[in-house]
Amino acid sequence: MVVRQQWFLLLCKYLQMLKTISKNKQFKINRINLTNNMGHKKVCLECRKAFSIYNNGAEEVKLTCPQCGVKVVLMPHRFRPPKKEDIKQWSLIRFLIENGFLYQHVYENHEYVKYPSSMDEAKEFVTKFKSQAVPIKG
Repeated sequence: MVVRQQWFLLLCKYLQMLKTISKNKQFKINRINLTNNMGHKKVCLECRKAFSIYNNGAEEVKLTCPQCGVKVVLMPHRFRPPKKEDIKQWSLIRFLIENGFLYQHVYENHEYVKYPSSMDEAKEFVTKFKSQAVPIKG
C-alpha cells in the first residue's frame, strides 16, 4: 500500500511540476527524476511503443520518444502495452490516459478494479471511477 501511495504522490508531484514550470525553465519539461526503482515505461501514443525504464533515482529520464521525439506518458510497471498493430487497444489506452487513468490502482469497496479491455467498458469505467482519475493538465 505504501509503495502505491508513493508512486501516486510521485505522479501527482510530476503533474504539478509540469504545471508550474516557468517559460525560462521550459527545457526541464522533458526530463524527470524517478525516486523509486520500480520499472516504469515511457509510452509513445504516436509510435504505439513502450520503452522500459530502470532507474536508480540518480539519473534524469527524458520524457520524449527516442524514435519520433513526441512527449511520452510515464506509466507504472503494471502497464502491459499491446502489439503495435493492435489499433483498437492503443485507442483504448489513449482514451483512458486522456481521462486520467494512467494504470494507477483503482478501487471499489477496498478491492482493486481490473482495467477495461474494450471501449464500451472503458467509457463505463471512466464514468464510474471519475473521482479516482489523475488530473491531467494540458
